[in-house]
Amino acid sequence: MYTPDYKVNIIDVPEVDSTNAYIMAHAEELPDFTFFSAQKQTAGKGRVGRCWVSPDCDNLYATFLLKSWPFPAYQATWLASLALQSVFKEMTPHVATWIKWPNDILVRNQKLVGILAESKVLKSGTSIIALGMGVNLNLSKTEAEKITPPPTSLRIECENARIFPQNSESYKINRKIFAEKLVFSLMRVYFKASSFGVDTIFQEWRHQNALIGRTVSFALPNGKSTKGVVRDVTFEGDILIENGDGVQAYQCGDIHLDKSSLI
Repeated sequence: MYTPDYKVNIIDVPEVDSTNAYIMAHAEELPDFTFFSAQKQTAGKGRVGRCWVSPDCDNLYATFLLKSWPFPAYQATWLASLALQSVFKEMTPHVATWIKWPNDILVRNQKLVGILAESKVLKSGTSIIALGMGVNLNLSKTEAEKITPPPTSLRIECENARIFPQNSESYKINRKIFAEKLVFSLMRVYFKASSFGVDTIFQEWRHQNALIGRTVSFALPNGKSTKGVVRDVTFEGDILIENGDGVQAYQCGDIHLDKSSLI
């Protein structure tokens, strides 16, 4: 039986192609609970093979290696979402962040965080998960406007809220402190799930999915689309949308809030 070592192995580098790709390539020799981060990614990965734009602007691009996660890979995104939400509430409590199914964190209708969980079985037979997180900490308004659709960042939200004096450096989020708090938060949520069952964190994750009860447009991978009201998100990872055909369950697709339902 595999016995995890709860010591976190922290690695931070100036640049990498993709933190997930690095972890997937080196998982055999890296210890469980390796937190690998980079200041810049040259080939950041998003969901369904999309590119994650990763400019060098003191954001956090990180992947957390799990060799002892006893649940399906998609449920590891709950761990990341809740850990990040905890850090946001501590460091920037005035910024109203919310979880968007299946793996994003937004402010209003703009992306703040993207999460990507990838899994594989090592030669040793150990199943591992590379839990990737792209967090816009200090992305500027100028850089954000170069991305389609424009995301937001904690720095932009602090500037908009004008909670500090009119000094741009006052709004900068300390990347090192954020990463340290995130590591602690990831382990706290991990211990909760592994000790009391993943359902304990599912209920919290579900509660913070602010899509429930809101009207959305939903684009399926086959190109078809539907519009309806989100009724729930399930333990199996589905989203339940009620439209003219009743309540339908979907496992993947792109979801967008109607303007009338903006948070």
